[in-house]
Amino acid sequence: MKTVTTKAFDCVEMKQRIQTDLMAEYESRKDQFSSFADFIHKTMASDLKIRAFQEKISKAGRQGLVLASTAFDPETLACSNV
Repeated sequence: MKTVTTKAFDCVEMKQRIQTDLMAEYESRKDQFSSFADFIHKTMASDLKIRAFQEKISKAGRQGLVLASTAFDPETLACSNV
């Protein structure tokens, strides 16, 4: 018999909440940035958790590991299949 389990959180809701929070922060500070992409880049550069994650990803790449078959370029914010 198949058992149905309830997820502890909703990934889509979490993503939408984060995007809403980011847009609200950008709107309140947009005079400090040339664009939304500039806001994202500067936020990433100043956030210690993001920088630690980027270093982890970079280190994995240098070791020849493939992470979830997608490469993320923090400079351009682009994702590509590898």
